Amino acid sequence: MMKIRFFAVIALLMLGGCLPKDWSTITVHELNVDRSIESELHYGEIYAFVTIDGSEPLRMLVDTGSPIHSIRERTANRLGLTETGALLLRDYAGNELEQPRVRVHAMQLGGFVFEEFDVSVLPDRAGEDVDGVLGMLGLRGYTLVLDFSTGEMALHEESLNRDDPGVLPFRTTHDKSVLIPFRMLDSAGFEQEYWATLDTGHNSSLLLHPTSTLNCLDRSELIYRSSAFGAHGIRWVTDFYRPYGPVRIGGISHEGITAGANMASNNIGVGMLEGCSVRIDWESKLVQIVRNDGATRLVSCESLGFFSMHGDPDGYRASVIPGSVPEQLGLTHRQIVTRINGEAVDSRFDMTQMWPVPADAVGVKIEYFDPVTGQTGAVVVPID
Repeated sequence: MMKIRFFAVIALLMLGGCLPKDWSTITVHELNVDRSIESELHYGEIYAFVTIDGSEPLRMLVDTGSPIHSIRERTANRLGLTETGALLLRDYAGNELEQPRVRVHAMQLGGFVFEEFDVSVLPDRAGEDVDGVLGMLGLRGYTLVLDFSTGEMALHEESLNRDDPGVLPFRTTHDKSVLIPFRMLDSAGFEQEYWATLDTGHNSSLLLHPTSTLNCLDRSELIYRSSAFGAHGIRWVTDFYRPYGPVRIGGISHEGITAGANMASNNIGVGMLEGCSVRIDWESKLVQIVRNDGATRLVSCESLGFFSMHGDPDGYRASVIPGSVPEQLGLTHRQIVTRINGEAVDSRFDMTQMWPVPADAVGVKIEYFDPVTGQTGAVVVPID
């Protein structure tokens, strides 16, 4: 079975500049009924594998914050893609960058083929094992499914219903980004609602627009400063602070996170999607975000005194922050963590930054085994 669809896109790039008129349409062929897509999870982000003009499989970052597709310069050169012009990118802070664009005749993504469209060319970065960015051009005629537990990606025709668990309405901007509501406490203790771009193209948790930064971040203490380099070549520095209270997205409460004071917009990244299944239904303007383990309360492990868990052949260890409560109570990176709040540690905890905890929990109990002494122990870290 083969279906053909035509999609019109009236958009500005997430980073600003107007799309040329010849980017306004794209043809999508459905080759078969298999809607699964080869993809993988890496450090919280999902990468899909595509072929372009019959190439070998290319590894593309799935970016719900980008309206178009992009390709690395080295990959474009290797495939011999023809340059068709330039694209002016402009971010919300006014930075500008001009990039070339090249023509793609056919891009296959699972059982779907996208035909005759242009992609922007990204500057190369040393050591980066990615061939480009898979944006949303051509995907909006389907319900996009992204599983941040397994890395699975799929396109379906089933619509979401407002009564489904974890469903939120979303808005779209001039560039067709997905904006979902979230809630935070302000400095006076009142809960405020804001809207944020659902942006799987960046691996932090939450970036805040100046308005929500002033209202909801405690800037009396700088937690850390991060220098970022965007896929499109624009650099920026972001300061991270503690929010005054939990951040709520639908039925999920995120506690103890740090949020970046952003010059551009509110953005929700993959750090807040760990362990979640995400469905985006553009036709119904609905998003579903649910934890695959059913958890509704998550605590940042950084707020508990370690950056993350990581697995090795002997088991799972905590990256303990020097001087933190867990270290003071005897937990080190040399010990094997066996149970968290009575639950056996497995691959769900590997490299995660947000941990599910019971709604009434006032602390997190970490049980461990010391492979040197053979002794077992436990520490209880209070939840602020």
